[in-house]
Amino acid sequence: MPQTRYKRQLEYRLEDNSYTTLGSRNRSVSSWMTAYILTLGTISTNFSVMRETWSWQADLQREESADGCFDSVGKVYDDRLKNTISGKESRVLLTAYKMISVCISGWGGPPHLDPFRARDCLVQHSSKDPFILAIKAYAISCVQLPEAKMVLKELFLQAVETEKYIYWDLPDDVTGSNIEEIRIVSYAALAIMRRHYSTYKNELNKMARWLVEQMNSHGGFYSVFDTMMAMRSLLFFDTRPIDHDVSVAVMATNANGTLHFDKENRFKVQRVDFPALPTNVSFTVAGGGCAIVQTAVQYTVREHYQSNAFSLSVTGQWNPSFVCNRPHHISVCVASTHLSNRTSNLVAVEITLVSGFVPQEKDLEEIVRPSMSVFTQFRYENMTNKVIFYADGLTAKETCLGFKVLRVIDFEIAKPGVVVVYDYYHPEVALSKSYTLSSTGKCSSVQEALNTYRNNAPSEGGEHTPADPFSVRTDVPSHAKKGELLPFRITTESHLDRTVYVTIMLDNTTQYEIVEDASQTATKEAGERSTCLKARGTTTSVFKIRPLVAEVVNVTVGVSVQQQSSLSCEGADPYESEYIYVSLLNVTVESEGFTREKTWAKYACGPDIRSGQDTLQDWRVEAPPEAVQGSVKAWLSAASNFMAVIEQNTDPLLLHNRGDIEGLKTAANQYLYINFIGSMRYRNESYEAVLSNVKEGNRRQLQYRLEDDSYAVFGKCNKESPSWR
Repeated sequence: MPQTRYKRQLEYRLEDNSYTTLGSRNRSVSSWMTAYILTLGTISTNFSVMRETWSWQADLQREESADGCFDSVGKVYDDRLKNTISGKESRVLLTAYKMISVCISGWGGPPHLDPFRARDCLVQHSSKDPFILAIKAYAISCVQLPEAKMVLKELFLQAVETEKYIYWDLPDDVTGSNIEEIRIVSYAALAIMRRHYSTYKNELNKMARWLVEQMNSHGGFYSVFDTMMAMRSLLFFDTRPIDHDVSVAVMATNANGTLHFDKENRFKVQRVDFPALPTNVSFTVAGGGCAIVQTAVQYTVREHYQSNAFSLSVTGQWNPSFVCNRPHHISVCVASTHLSNRTSNLVAVEITLVSGFVPQEKDLEEIVRPSMSVFTQFRYENMTNKVIFYADGLTAKETCLGFKVLRVIDFEIAKPGVVVVYDYYHPEVALSKSYTLSSTGKCSSVQEALNTYRNNAPSEGGEHTPADPFSVRTDVPSHAKKGELLPFRITTESHLDRTVYVTIMLDNTTQYEIVEDASQTATKEAGERSTCLKARGTTTSVFKIRPLVAEVVNVTVGVSVQQQSSLSCEGADPYESEYIYVSLLNVTVESEGFTREKTWAKYACGPDIRSGQDTLQDWRVEAPPEAVQGSVKAWLSAASNFMAVIEQNTDPLLLHNRGDIEGLKTAANQYLYINFIGSMRYRNESYEAVLSNVKEGNRRQLQYRLEDDSYAVFGKCNKESPSWR
């Protein structure tokens, strides 16, 4: 996966060597995103490759600007990167990011980019905001300037310190999460580790332990940027010599085990599942190393996301003159109700289609095409049957979109579709509603007609006789929701000039049940069909499957064929065959509702436990009362280092896989791998392998490079770009 990330990011580079954040329609320059990409490019390639982009950055530090700050170019959707009074992009924060990119890259930038003038910009700027202070502290520490000590001192005056933790408590906002607090702790920790470790060693330990306890079960946090900075700080946190010998002994009801880590499996995450809840979980850590131990209970709720930040209405319009290939219509209207005279952060509108329907992609393209449309990009995820639109800032005025959908598979029972609108930088700020598309009509006749045409259409150059004596085609949905009734259509065709006896069987497993109709329970006979098929004949059998689990469901289909001496197939034995076809079909089944989780985490080291410097406590794990029955899963996982947590799955580090727009997700994961290199803890073991991956990833990032050498997030369209990248 990392081999192609950087090449993909380069798709967003602009002609002037800067980079852009949004690009389907208006690839405007982003000075922030360009600074961010410099961090990746100069490490994974060399300075000469990024020379033009460095020059573009340096031009923003105007000679006539007496304060030394960099000018901001392009849009920024994250409110924390804007001036709280004017609402415009903060030149101070942009300058801090520039200094960080110079520092991390290790090249120092071109000669005409002056970090000392940038230092003056940061030092002269007065702010009590912990977020600004933390970024300033890291930027100044990163280039080894002494003024960072003063900024850190001012920052820690506002910290909350307990016996175990240090963090910053910000006023409540609409997010209801710790996104900003995580970013503050991460930047402060990085500043300490850059220059002030001996002064703040105890504080750093408390900050790192607080960060670990904010992690979700995927190894990330809430959004892309807090995840990147938190994981960077944690990767650099443990400066002790590596000791691969660490064991975690787990004790719980009906689930005990010992997770041992050594040099061979040091980058693995191990887990113990809890088959029954409630349970009390206790564990011990032994050996010379450390472990990240986390218990998670994950479940589904039917209650929709609620937020006062947005308004949302959705309707599904069924075509009254229904036939299977006639389109139907979905309309969605959204607004940022809490805003008056300004636009929102970047907003995503995620539309999960009703099972069996697909969108008309021409309509999706038309929504983002107009130059005045606030919807700048869309993505259709076929495997999850979702359409996601990205809005270039919403206002309090309602904005609507609509598109047609076609039914391609007839579900006898289909759950409602769902629309979720959420803040890209704060995915927990979300509002959702359901909609339906329903009718008593069936589309089997049209579908069968299409299937017959596809089966019987002659190939180019005349009629083609199949090499096999028998062929089987399966038409099954790729995705569904738990509780729906899935149609499995299996068409068998004989290429023989004699009668055959055909038996079709579906394997019975605990993942699903096979029923005759929606009102019946599973029967053995429901999974078996037999028929007498005439010479060169075709037959279609439809099975109905009800998934019992929310996971990838495996359905094994078996077809046996026995040639007959008579036309009636009298006396045929379904368990004897001359030709057997077996296929394993996969259907991704999701829970009805919304995923929630609760986690408990601890960073514990064997030596600290033995000496009494640290203690462990039991965790009480139980299913929340609002959880949908059958949806609860619970487990304990452990890893011996933070890189293992990242490597367990580098794509969905976020719980809902939200906030992962193509370019930012690519850059975020690449950023973590670069920090894997930078951390001295891992350098001696894996430096060459990871460096090779990062360099290979550089080529993927080139896809996001615009003609002017700036970078975008989505893809090429025109010659404009943003300065925040």
